[in-house]
Amino acid sequence: MISPLSLRLAAALVALEALLLLVVAVRGVIDPSNVGVAVGLGVVYLVSAVGLALAAVGLWERRSWGRAPVVLAQLVILGMAWDVRDDAVIASIGVVLGLAVLVCVLHPASTRALSGDS
Repeated sequence: MISPLSLRLAAALVALEALLLLVVAVRGVIDPSNVGVAVGLGVVYLVSAVGLALAAVGLWERRSWGRAPVVLAQLVILGMAWDVRDDAVIASIGVVLGLAVLVCVLHPASTRALSGDS
């Protein structure tokens, strides 16, 4: 059965978030200003990027386990957007991506597809 558009869109947006985290991880590691912190944060971002990428694949393949880490990640992203609300561009990107993924992954068609209902 073909996945609904809402679930495919959620998977694509989560994959985009994973890619963005990967870019942030690489940029952090090559930052020479504070090597210890940069490497530590780089590892955290890298692990997060891999986790989100796996969850995106799970959603794309209609695996129900993919929804929980995606929802949790979006709640974290929304919290981070609130924390950086003084930077309107970054906060806006976080809010738009976080809410868009939540709407898509919690859409009734996505819920039916992940639960195995036809």
